[in-house]
Amino acid sequence: MQFGGFERLDLVNFPGLLAATVFVEGCNFRCPYCHNAALVERHGDKIDEEEVLAYLDERKRMVKGVVVTGGEPTIHKDTPGFIVKVRNMGFKVKLDTNGNNPAMLEQLLDDGLLDYVAMDIKTSAQNYPLVTGRDATNVAKSVEILKQCPVPYEFRTTCVKGLIQPSDFLLIGKWIAGARKYVLQPFNPEHTLDPAFHSYSTYSGEELELIAQRMREFVPDTTTR
Repeated sequence: MQFGGFERLDLVNFPGLLAATVFVEGCNFRCPYCHNAALVERHGDKIDEEEVLAYLDERKRMVKGVVVTGGEPTIHKDTPGFIVKVRNMGFKVKLDTNGNNPAMLEQLLDDGLLDYVAMDIKTSAQNYPLVTGRDATNVAKSVEILKQCPVPYEFRTTCVKGLIQPSDFLLIGKWIAGARKYVLQPFNPEHTLDPAFHSYSTYSGEELELIAQRMREFVPDTTTR
């Protein structure tokens, strides 16, 4: 397996653990505000699996988790095999996903290969074609899989002002009601897949907190990041 990026020490992306993060190239969504355009278009660094595994083997005493992100990891059939290798080395694994491959997500969970899942909720279900280029059928299946699983997880939305409307958040809340955790993320207008989105802005911290307060009616553990 080959990766498009490798962050050797990550203090942020795996709750409670010092981790390493691998970035998988390619994605089956085309969100115009995506800040990982190089990964989506497969223009990232080329890092071999052997290099990643060798580093992890050397850092076992310090690094305790591995984040598998992208791009979109679940578009690759060899992602489960890589996760098995990492787990066999004694590391915990967090998966970041867009939720469009519920079959792989469910299998990874059933096989006990994941310790944490972060899944993007791009917008309200009906507006998925507008934002991602695909409908939300598979994403809806993944939502239900996570809501019923015992593994810690979070849903998260990147809050692009002018694209994700306040009315979308209300619909998202109804969609994921009862979820374990929901995170509102600010939008970064640098390095977007569509250059036109460099002129878009994020919701302010105050606006995000007001949205979070409303979302807590559906998901009590709603936070801003």
